Amino acid sequence: MPELKDAQHKTDICIIGAGPVGLFAVFECGMLKMHCHVVDALDMTGGQCAALYPEKPIYDIPGYPAIDAADLIGKLVFLLIPLIGVLYPMMRFLPTVYDWTMRHKITRLYGELRLLEEDLETPGRKDIAAATAKLDHLESQANRLKMPVAYANQVFNLRHHIDIVRASLKRHADRAAGLQSPPAAPTKSESSVAAMSS
Repeated sequence: MPELKDAQHKTDICIIGAGPVGLFAVFECGMLKMHCHVVDALDMTGGQCAALYPEKPIYDIPGYPAIDAADLIGKLVFLLIPLIGVLYPMMRFLPTVYDWTMRHKITRLYGELRLLEEDLETPGRKDIAAATAKLDHLESQANRLKMPVAYANQVFNLRHHIDIVRASLKRHADRAAGLQSPPAAPTKSESSVAAMSS
């Protein structure tokens, strides 16, 4: 059996006791879209109502003049079925949908950037002004992306690739103007890779 210090559970709320109040708290957490864990010493839901006096009537439950403890627990468990059957799978599926949505925003811009890059690589006359306008538009879209910190690296890479295409576009513009620029000096990382390979 693992030690208690090794057991970790991440949740919004930990509810101690699976009696009527604990079960109702689970229902309220579900309505608020909060994750919760229920801890109880017994191996069944219902707490003392189910364990000690399941046939005893309870008189202080709103909406019921008198209700047996076992019936109350049954009704509370029945109340949780929609949460377990519908909301729980949605909560498990929601992070995947969110991740796909965030990645799709970046991937869409990458697709447009790749089309622009392919246009530059095809031989023939190129409309440098139109390509520059498209690239400026892509860059402004990339700069306006509102992304969580977890996706900052991908946005940084997108902006870096936009800069690479912009440099390629500048070389094409220089060639078109007849001002063939000298080859760029290798960057520090390219120099270190060349030194390592020799």
